[in-house]
Amino acid sequence: MLPVTRKIFLSISIIYLSNLISVASEFRLKSKDITQRIAIANVYTKCQGDNLSPNLYWTSTPKNTKSFAIVMYDETAHFTHWIACNIPFDLDSLPVGAGNHNIELLPDHNLLNLKNDFGDYGYDGPCPPIGTGIHEYVFTLYALPIQTIDINDNIKPALVIKKIAELSIAHTSLISYYGR
Repeated sequence: MLPVTRKIFLSISIIYLSNLISVASEFRLKSKDITQRIAIANVYTKCQGDNLSPNLYWTSTPKNTKSFAIVMYDETAHFTHWIACNIPFDLDSLPVGAGNHNIELLPDHNLLNLKNDFGDYGYDGPCPPIGTGIHEYVFTLYALPIQTIDINDNIKPALVIKKIAELSIAHTSLISYYGR
């Protein structure tokens, strides 16, 4: 029997596959701070750095997008580090630190940083236990057909991600690695 969290992410994978048919091939998530399949710099880590969310930007917003959501998930540990939603459709980037709950870099927008698996609001960078090897971190940007998601703060991160994935028009991911 699979744990509930694993079942939810298997369900999300099925949703992803069905959404791939409609994903515009140009819709891409990128970063000036981290690059695909390259190690995350310490400045973005929780344990050894400043715990700042990295700069993220995207290209070719899919038609009918009204907002975005971003999720950072540790695939190795099955652990959510960041969920932000209600990112306006007319934005095409998030600056360094935008995911930090105590920093208001986007005061004119309704960016909502939700609770992660640490129990904190906003971004908490990589901090894998020492000796557990290299962890795979996936940043996924979801294009959504609604302007805002009304979410109760007490909902578990896995259920929030499931809701976001179900609503998604398209998604794009950036993968990076970190270990200590």
